[in-house]
Amino acid sequence: MTLNASKAPLVGLLLVTLAACNSKQPGEDAVATVNGYEITATELNNELAARGGQNIQDPALRRQALDELINRKLLVGLAQERELNKTPGYILNEQRMRELLLADAAVGFLATLNPKPDARQIDASVQAARGTRTIFQVEGLQFAPIADKAVMTALDRSASMTQVEQILATANVVTKPASLSWDSVAMPRELVQQLEGVPNGKPFVLSGPNAVFAGVVTGQQTQPLSPDQSRALAESVAAQATTQTTLANWLKEEKAKAEIVISKTLSDPTKQPQAADPNPGQ
Repeated sequence: MTLNASKAPLVGLLLVTLAACNSKQPGEDAVATVNGYEITATELNNELAARGGQNIQDPALRRQALDELINRKLLVGLAQERELNKTPGYILNEQRMRELLLADAAVGFLATLNPKPDARQIDASVQAARGTRTIFQVEGLQFAPIADKAVMTALDRSASMTQVEQILATANVVTKPASLSWDSVAMPRELVQQLEGVPNGKPFVLSGPNAVFAGVVTGQQTQPLSPDQSRALAESVAAQATTQTTLANWLKEEKAKAEIVISKTLSDPTKQPQAADPNPGQ
């Protein structure tokens, strides 16, 4: 069964890097010191917040996070002592992570420039939700788009994931296993209805312009939503979609102005299939 959906909204990737600590005298904000290096309450709170969904004031969680920070400081000391931070691989990885953090911050800034969501669109989304949300648990394989229509037809007619795997292996398609949760609130209503109609164990194929996902629904859970919850979620989804549009427009304008030179040994990256991103619920 083949399903179609528009490209999922861009989700900024948050990576946390560990910067070198400066030796200083323990202050009132210090919760621990490791060989003269201070761990502050602010750093501990940030560590807990980065984990998400936790009560940062929970004593047991704070102590666990502190122990892990202490271990990290000791490992950092070893890496610096051995000058592992001066290897080419480390330098490239550090540059990549810093750029990802900066790019994520830039996306956040662009989001502040978004126009207000269309009230009619929000109202339509709230009405479509019908006071509920469904969380779909799906498992399958993700891969770049396939030009061979015969392969896609075979996938559409497959009766099990075993057949899907055999078809893709025979076609030498590189795949990546994925176990995902999709939220109906962030999905087109048509796609939700299609997923609800997929027979148990029957593989489906979700095709987008730059991604393909073949998998099965392994479970689904419906949760009631109050009117306020429905509206808040609809506004959040609309804001994400608007940010995606704002980002795409900004990049298009900047690429037109920028001087970009690509080596002749490389094909035009804009014409190459991108890695699959089978997350219509994010």
